[in-house]
This record gives sequence, C-alpha cells and structure tokens, in this order.
Amino acid sequence: MADVVVFDPETITDTATYDKPHGVSVGVERVFVNGVLAYRGGQGEAKVLARAGRMLTRGR
Repeated sequence: MADVVVFDPETITDTATYDKPHGVSVGVERVFVNGVLAYRGGQGEAKVLARAGRMLTRGR
C-alpha cells in the first residue's frame, strides 16, 4: 500500500490562515491513496473522488 501526491513545487501554496483555518492548498494536482485516485485538483474545481484509506489506530 502506498500513497502518492503529485504537485508542482513552483506553484504549491497554503491558503489557510488563523482566521480561516480550512483554506485548501493550491498546486496539488493528484493524490493517490492505496493506488486509487482520491483527489484531482488543477484547473477548475478540485474534487475528492474516493476515500480509499483507512483509519490508523495506536497499538493495532
């Protein structure tokens, strides 16, 4: 199992602030979780496509 994030280091920016902590990052193109395309960003509206991960708990 592996996770991969595809981004451009020249354009990646965090838009969150203390006043608006839920601002999304800009510049993340794709996120693959366990080999499944889970997020697609880039031009236009970003979309969460799948929730392929699982919760990690301590001691298991």
